[in-house]
Amino acid sequence: MKKALFSVLLILALITVFYAGRQSATKQPTAAGEPKATVAKTPGVALQPKETVVARSADASLNAGISEWESGKHKLPPALRLDREAANSDPRSESFRAKARERWVEHAYGAAFKKLNLTDFQIARMRELLAMRERSLSEFDSLAGKSSANGEVISEARQASVQGVDQKIADLIGRETYAELKSLRKRSVSNLSQAYTEAGLDLSMAGLPLSEDQAKALTDIYGQRRPMPGAEASSKTALPADLQVIFEKAQQHMSKDQLDVFLTTLRWKAEHERFIAHYMVPAK
Repeated sequence: MKKALFSVLLILALITVFYAGRQSATKQPTAAGEPKATVAKTPGVALQPKETVVARSADASLNAGISEWESGKHKLPPALRLDREAANSDPRSESFRAKARERWVEHAYGAAFKKLNLTDFQIARMRELLAMRERSLSEFDSLAGKSSANGEVISEARQASVQGVDQKIADLIGRETYAELKSLRKRSVSNLSQAYTEAGLDLSMAGLPLSEDQAKALTDIYGQRRPMPGAEASSKTALPADLQVIFEKAQQHMSKDQLDVFLTTLRWKAEHERFIAHYMVPAK
């Protein structure tokens, strides 16, 4: 009887710890810096929103702990959070931010580029300038958040920087066309952190956009992703086992050229996830 009662109390305690860990993990403050390991030095993938990263990592860790307890190991790891300061000080973090800006530009302006019949040269240069504009805005906003005493000076510098980029864009495509481009900008960016959206944007930038059927198939394939702890990375693609499964399933739906781009996207994603994992620390 005592043994049964002890088991019940232990289970209740574990459930309490699990939900407490989830809540503490999802309440971490947001900070600037990206998207966010290290197998081969492949380029990084766009960093996901920090709250999402923390919640998912904490959940995965706690779920693993519960599985260990059920198997008799009786261990529950603490909830995790991202050490943003350390991650942002890593030189690799800028490559993740740069990729995030590239994808943001494609998401916001990709359809508009086509509608306005811009030349390939204009589109390539526009991508650079719009990404530069976003970087400038982000850096000045971050600076303003850290130094309220110089707010007016920072605001003027921010405006001058943005106006300088806007002038270059106007010189490139004309003021009227630039005004039309801004009116056509897509505002919603809610799904940019999702893996299949990253792949779709990379393929679009490469001139190999997914069809509706391909996008749906890829969404379904990503939805089937499952952790494969202990499994070795593919010797052929260097992808972690779970991403290798996704790549193999995608081969049924993509052309060879699309698969080449998709493989690069998955390598970026793997590098990003390793980067994030490296800077996860126990939540305080």
